[in-house]
Amino acid sequence: MKILIVDDSATNLKLLRAILESEGIEVIEAGDGLAALEMLEREEVDGVISDILMPRMDGYRLCLEVRKTRKISGLPFVAYTSTYTSAEDERTARHLGADGFIKKPAPPGELLRTLREAVTAAKTRTKRAANSQEELGQLEEYSGRLVAKLEERNTELEAQTEVLLQNERQLMLQATALEMAANAIVISDREGKILWVNPAFTRLSGYSPKETIGQTPRLLKSGKHGPAYYQKLWETILSGRTWHGEFVNRRKDGTLFHGEQTVTPVYAEPGKITHFIGIMQDITERKRTEEEARQSREQLRALAARLQDAREEERIRISRDIHDHLGEMLTGVKLGLGWIRVVLEREGEELPRAALLEKIAAIGSLANDTAGRVRKLCTELRPAVLDDLGLVPAIEWQAREFQTRTNIRCETQFGVEHVACNPDQATAIFRIFQEILTNVGRHAEASSVEVRFNASGLELVLEVQDNGKGIAPERLAGTGSLGLLGMQERAQLLGGRVEISGPPGKGTLVKVIVPLGRAGKPARKLPDFNQSETRKQGHGQNHTT
Repeated sequence: MKILIVDDSATNLKLLRAILESEGIEVIEAGDGLAALEMLEREEVDGVISDILMPRMDGYRLCLEVRKTRKISGLPFVAYTSTYTSAEDERTARHLGADGFIKKPAPPGELLRTLREAVTAAKTRTKRAANSQEELGQLEEYSGRLVAKLEERNTELEAQTEVLLQNERQLMLQATALEMAANAIVISDREGKILWVNPAFTRLSGYSPKETIGQTPRLLKSGKHGPAYYQKLWETILSGRTWHGEFVNRRKDGTLFHGEQTVTPVYAEPGKITHFIGIMQDITERKRTEEEARQSREQLRALAARLQDAREEERIRISRDIHDHLGEMLTGVKLGLGWIRVVLEREGEELPRAALLEKIAAIGSLANDTAGRVRKLCTELRPAVLDDLGLVPAIEWQAREFQTRTNIRCETQFGVEHVACNPDQATAIFRIFQEILTNVGRHAEASSVEVRFNASGLELVLEVQDNGKGIAPERLAGTGSLGLLGMQERAQLLGGRVEISGPPGKGTLVKVIVPLGRAGKPARKLPDFNQSETRKQGHGQNHTT
């Protein structure tokens, strides 16, 4: 048996040939209806299997032409189609002369059975010449089906076009979203080669798309992560899971930045990863804030511990002072009073008047010393001058007391004679000043100190400059500098700040800036605390203590 197969698809022709030849059937091919008619003029065949939708001449017209041609009008004809598949399409095909109708794709058994049935039907078909009226009807039916199919196809194409337009708009929207995204986005192939980056990546890394595409993410490698970190990442994404983590990356200019990153695998089909999408958010500022918060917590814990130790040390000092000095003095008073009592209780003896007066004088002296010691202790705890006369006199008193105690020359310069501030402000500024002088005495190795106290607008500025060895930068940042930290904390509670500078070998300048109200004149004259000199009155004058 020899069969002509007609189809414009090389794949369909190949498949049909394989099925028929496996049954021992000889096969010849044509790509459309016109080529098939030319082939039938040259070749004798036992049947035709033809597609319907083809260029130049479709299967309907081919079937009609075969039935019109006397030489081949009796050939078995099977329509084999994937486009014309409705019951109306089949009715038209059979009316035009088709002996069989098969919808693609059909199993080989169905195809062979239909072909055999068509061959059998062709043998029993009664040959008759079609009159012109019948041929015209067939042509009208053919034309009607063709128009209907074209209209149906046009409707399908319009629907597909609308879907394509919607998909195109969706893709444009997605592309715009990717381009305008605030986070850096990288698309790579399965091996990690970068295929696309968005503008946010360029802003974050400093690398342009031209510099990035074709590279791998190792372009940003900072050296802060070991091989195990990257191995874990690749194991995660190659297994089909999404990886979340943080990177320390290096920009084009060499600076480092922290990135919070998500890497997601993309599948072309189930089980086949083709691409990876990486989304990276710059968290450098967040990390800096977290580190500052961590350091602040450490400093506060250290400061709290230091304050507790300082309280305990102060309790011990006061206890020792009371025990060693006040206890000794009061014991002397007690012994003196006991001696007097013994003398007064002697009967019949003449009272030693001179000795009694001498003892009473000694007890009075001890009482005076005790009172002085108590006043000194109270002054050390909180100087009365701060409450009685205000902040400016208290600062000058403290400067004089510091010079007397340490033998370090202390000069004061006041740009304001009185400041109106509440007790909390005055206490905090005074304690900061005390801490500054304590640090000078302990660490500066200075021989002189200058104190400047001014009001600038709504700010109070206290400056203390020594001529000592300066201060190392690491001491300013370390949690061990608890005295400095305490000063900062006090100033911040007032809404102010403490600025410290001191190049090694050039002394240290401590500047305290605190928001404050108006400045005015003192309510009373400042007394001479050391009874050695009289304070020079007048706004903005210098004083050497």
